[in-house]
Amino acid sequence: MAHRDGIAQVGVTEICAAAHIGRNSFYRLFGSREGGLEYAFAEAFVRIFGPVELAAEPAGSWLGRVDAALGGLFEAIAEEPLLAELCLVHSAGAAKAAKGNDLEAAVGVVARILAEDRGEHPDDAEPAGGAALAPEWLARGIFAVTTSRIRQGSTAKLPSHRRELVLLAANSLLGPDAAARALRETAAARQRVGASSSSSSKEPSNVARSRRASSNSEAS
Repeated sequence: MAHRDGIAQVGVTEICAAAHIGRNSFYRLFGSREGGLEYAFAEAFVRIFGPVELAAEPAGSWLGRVDAALGGLFEAIAEEPLLAELCLVHSAGAAKAAKGNDLEAAVGVVARILAEDRGEHPDDAEPAGGAALAPEWLARGIFAVTTSRIRQGSTAKLPSHRRELVLLAANSLLGPDAAARALRETAAARQRVGASSSSSSKEPSNVARSRRASSNSEAS
């Protein structure tokens, strides 16, 4: 409804009609229009940013976590574009109901990930252009790209921005030399994971061949 008509046009009557529930049931569940919107924003935020925080759990390198977080974000948005639109775009039109589950909260999630310990890659070189950009600025830049794609209805193209945004974060917060090292290590880690997955996928077929060979031997 918000996608079609804007959040200001979403009233109790419209919500009840879309959800196929009576007004009494709605008020029993949510108490008011504001309560219903609060619930919708909270659910949308969890669906979009739950995978982001899960992907960025403390493991591996800082850059690997940033890369995984952006990958999780863009995948979640591609799968649920209307939920992403609700909390990242329409939250501006319902500031009270969306508070804590809006664009500002989204910036906070990504900024925290960017600000995590980067100790394995100290800032041993000054980033191009002077002092490093603050994590919050970078997070706002990431969401400027993201919300632009949402408004254009082209969320499927978000994954194409993943590498350039990871590079921006690395160069800005690590410096070019440390960023280059971190990128090489992240690429190597991906290759190891890919090789491990490939090996695991082949294992069942190897086991099956071994069993067939054993069975044939017993039969002969």
